[in-house]
Amino acid sequence: MVKTTHEAIDTRQAYDLIGKKNAGSVVLHYAVVKQSHDPARPTTGIDYRENGDVKAELTAISEELRQRCTLEDVLLIRRLGHVGIGEIISLVAASSPTARTPSRPAVMA
Repeated sequence: MVKTTHEAIDTRQAYDLIGKKNAGSVVLHYAVVKQSHDPARPTTGIDYRENGDVKAELTAISEELRQRCTLEDVLLIRRLGHVGIGEIISLVAASSPTARTPSRPAVMA
């Protein structure tokens, strides 16, 4: 599933949306806006606007993850509009029927 939103990304809602009926592992990754350390270019946030078909790009990423990994479900959310420092700009959630262990290599192909 892919989504775009102008609202703050709700991490609890993302967890609730990801399919996990048969999952032994659920991973959520947040990309956040960071402050610039360049005093000549202070950062107060970023303005993210759609440039092209964002949902198609997210769908392509989701399909690649599904091809390369053993996954039950994938969720990608991209925030649009103004996003302040420390706020989540994108979220990737994936559920897998197995967790990675020392005896089982990573699920990546």
